[in-house]
Amino acid sequence: MKRLLLLGALSALGCQRKNAPEIHSGLRVPLPDGWHANPTSGGIAVGPSTRAVLQLEPNGRPLPTLAALVSAIEREKAVLLLREAGAGYVGVTYRLPTGDAFLGAKQFPGRTIWCATNGTASNDEVALARTVCANVTSEAP
Repeated sequence: MKRLLLLGALSALGCQRKNAPEIHSGLRVPLPDGWHANPTSGGIAVGPSTRAVLQLEPNGRPLPTLAALVSAIEREKAVLLLREAGAGYVGVTYRLPTGDAFLGAKQFPGRTIWCATNGTASNDEVALARTVCANVTSEAP
């Protein structure tokens, strides 16, 4: 269900998934103890050693405004728990009947990285995923 909400929210914002093999080049993903990151065909899967709970995916569109991100989540009837915005970063944590979820984006020169938890993330893992996304850095590829 969380994945469906992500896809609905991204569609509402006019985002299309783009296959960009360059996502891994120069991207630094800070990992909590015991977490790993594995490249996928669409980005990077991040999570505890047993499973991925966060997906990082490239998107060629500009960083959305926080208001647009919040509006997309509210249209899905999710309960908004936390909204964050900073230089080149926006994120929202929200609640679904199945638990908490996170959707965010971080912009770097030449690319925007979307971050989203999936349906296997516990509430504690959602909080860690939010921190991972907020602290992703990029060096020029």
